[in-house]
Amino acid sequence: MQSTNFKDLPIELWEVGQYANNTVVLKQIGKSKSAPSFKTAAAGNTTIKKVAEQVTVNTEDDHTEYAGRVIAELYEKFKSGILNLSSGIEVKPQKQYIAFKKKRNIVDIELQKNALKLWLNAPFGSINDAKGIR
Repeated sequence: MQSTNFKDLPIELWEVGQYANNTVVLKQIGKSKSAPSFKTAAAGNTTIKKVAEQVTVNTEDDHTEYAGRVIAELYEKFKSGILNLSSGIEVKPQKQYIAFKKKRNIVDIELQKNALKLWLNAPFGSINDAKGIR
């Protein structure tokens, strides 16, 4: 399980359990908060170093640096509000946007130079209580 426990390695590890009644359970194995960098672990091995150079990981910092200070501050306010809606919401930076997910994407935010674009991922008319996020 430690082979995927690097903060900048975009690989997920899943545990699959199958029971006698043909029930299958999938459980994602999370990364440690103090996971080391894949690039520092690859320092001594030239083959791993070549792979590490080609692996790209999208971060929130990539998005906020592109947007600039004012938009980054506005993003932080939205982020704080979204994370306060419910426990267990994850922030997943993608190439073009930052996803906020629980079981599925709840909100996607694209940081631009002078604006934020937000996509609320809910069927029209279904939002009665923001605390009802499951």
